[in-house]
Amino acid sequence: MRRDAEQNLGWYSGMTDSLSEGAARMAGRRSTDEVERHGEAIYERDIRSQVEADHYGESIAIDVDSGCWGISADLLSAREELDRQRSGAG
Repeated sequence: MRRDAEQNLGWYSGMTDSLSEGAARMAGRRSTDEVERHGEAIYERDIRSQVEADHYGESIAIDVDSGCWGISADLLSAREELDRQRSGAG
């Protein structure tokens, strides 16, 4: 992923120290590297063009199994948005 995209959206690969175990558990016991690769691929393929211009500096949470995602000013809010999307309440 391009460095500017990482800065623009607070890409979660920079947060792996605090989230890696939880992210791996959420993704069916995949390794942190595998979760990161899947998340990056989903971001590049499905999300980037929709968010990059209007969501500078925001955080994004991606469910690598479903492809659902949430974006918000902080990671906790992005995760809450993701949970709403996954429950169909988005």
